[in-house]
Amino acid sequence: MMPTLVLLVSTFADFKFKKVQNFLVLALLASVILFLIFFEPNHAWGNSFLGLGMAILLCLPLYIIQALGGADLKVFAIFGLATNSDTVLHTFLFSLFWGSALGVIKVILQGQGKAFLTNLKKIITLKKPDAQTVQKIPYTFALLLGWFTFLVFSQYGRIL
Repeated sequence: MMPTLVLLVSTFADFKFKKVQNFLVLALLASVILFLIFFEPNHAWGNSFLGLGMAILLCLPLYIIQALGGADLKVFAIFGLATNSDTVLHTFLFSLFWGSALGVIKVILQGQGKAFLTNLKKIITLKKPDAQTVQKIPYTFALLLGWFTFLVFSQYGRIL
């Protein structure tokens, strides 16, 4: 319940305000910690901290190359705290698929295929892409879709 709430709230904010503000990130973090303390007193905190660490490690390279924003990294870290490392890994992999698919769809709908291919070539050859033609999507939505995909393909899908 809590991981879904974290991603739903952050996705809503990302769509409505075009960013996830820090006060919301802090509120989500506090909510997750309080939820775990009060509603799961026997919670395995070690698994939560592994999930948090794995989320940061997986997102950090994407943040460094500016493929992912800082808020996306923070939201996914909070998601990791609310879950565990296995869930983080699978959700991240599914979110990469969804993020790529959403990006390609956006490129097609906006008729920017040539600029996309030029930037893709630059990225592959480790050159900086043209900032004006880089397609940006609200990655929190890709994380949410990755989480739902994980739920469908895992044992958690039985409780949906």
